Amino acid sequence: MEYPVLIIIVYGVLVGLGGILGYVKAKSIPSLVFGLASGIALMICGWLASTHNVNGIRGAIGIGLLLGVFFGLRYARTRKLMPTGLMTVLSLLAVILLLADTLG
Repeated sequence: MEYPVLIIIVYGVLVGLGGILGYVKAKSIPSLVFGLASGIALMICGWLASTHNVNGIRGAIGIGLLLGVFFGLRYARTRKLMPTGLMTVLSLLAVILLLADTLG
């Protein structure tokens, strides 16, 4: 498996699991819906990237940026490490790794 595909799939699984965990711990339906939707979208991006379709990597970078900004703004407001700080770091790390691989 290629490095960017692995990053996207691991990131997608973690995002999906985060949505499920948000529902289990806080009964947050938005966490469940958006976490699973984002995770599935990232899995689709991973599949596209595995077929050497550059739009898979571009899509994953876009989703990562959106989630990074969303959770970064929430973290700035709440200062709670879980889940906002963790998701901010995870999202930005995924974007940085994908950009480094794509540009480098």
